[in-house]
Amino acid sequence: MLKAGICAPYTKSENTLAAVQFADWLVRCGFEVSFISSTKISQGLHPYWDTHVSRNTNRNIYKWAYGASHLCWFEPALADWNTAKLVTLENRKRSVQNLFFPGFMRWNSDADYFLAFSDKTICLAQDISTWLKSFRKEPSPQDFQLSRRTWANLVSPSKVLAAKYGYIEKDAPRLFVFCLKEWDIDLPQDFLMLFDELLSYNSKVRITIAFDKTIATKHRKTLKAFKLQHGDRFEWKTRLSWFELLSEARKHDWVYVAGTRFTYGSLFSLFAASTVPLICHDIPPIGAHVSDKANGKLIPCGLSKARVPIGEVRLQDIGETLFEAMELPHVSIKALQIAGRKFYEKKQESFERFVHREIVGCENSLI
Repeated sequence: MLKAGICAPYTKSENTLAAVQFADWLVRCGFEVSFISSTKISQGLHPYWDTHVSRNTNRNIYKWAYGASHLCWFEPALADWNTAKLVTLENRKRSVQNLFFPGFMRWNSDADYFLAFSDKTICLAQDISTWLKSFRKEPSPQDFQLSRRTWANLVSPSKVLAAKYGYIEKDAPRLFVFCLKEWDIDLPQDFLMLFDELLSYNSKVRITIAFDKTIATKHRKTLKAFKLQHGDRFEWKTRLSWFELLSEARKHDWVYVAGTRFTYGSLFSLFAASTVPLICHDIPPIGAHVSDKANGKLIPCGLSKARVPIGEVRLQDIGETLFEAMELPHVSIKALQIAGRKFYEKKQESFERFVHREIVGCENSLI
């Protein structure tokens, strides 16, 4: 049996979400998978891996690397790499493939080491591959000592058991807003007031806002005022388990991912499994998951001049997109849901072929 080890921080982050999605793909493709974390282990990320992840002590790394056919690195953890080598170099029965999965991140010398000495560098979005080429030229075929690069757009392995079709309640759209931890830094100052305006303008809209972290007292006061004014048409939550996000999304007709910076785009693939149309800011790597007016809506925005893409969005653009989405007729939401489901299924087929070709080493004859 093929055995894979995953190394990633186990926190509420896109790094972890991408790693567990890829781990689930490997399990689905017949791998025995183990997971170590380079950080203190958080909870509420995955119903299985929450209790099957180990901290990166030397003893755990030895056990994790022993007999592995593939080691998957979702961060350039050089100390863990060197520790794992003590085991893999002594294993003469099986050679190990080291796979590096860089995302949008602050690049450093350790990342350069992984880029050069891993057996393969895999970008989990075409946008990440393009971004990496912009400052680290792809090696030529003659550079055998350098890691080969490839890419595929990440998609969740979750199966669609019951696809959405139409509004939950006709002419009463329900919006789920997920605010990432940087929301109060990156988004316009009066961002929350948009939802009060939307609830006041459209008396049938229902809105749930979930925050990825605890929020400041001033924001709590604002949200409590919304709740007092709009009653059961408005809810807000903090500290949701990430594996609860999918079921929470399915209670709504739209999902607005209120983030302006992403590492892998794994949140998009998570929510896509709900078949609920997404509203997102038009920044990389959203193009791999949402096409404007085809299976969701994109909010126009600029990009900062920082190395890592960060969206610069205007309050007016957010408001116009949300107001327009909440007035979409029943037949149009059905069309978005159908297109989203078909796009998701095609992406899953493509990604599974990629895993069999690039990781297992053969095409999947069933697809």
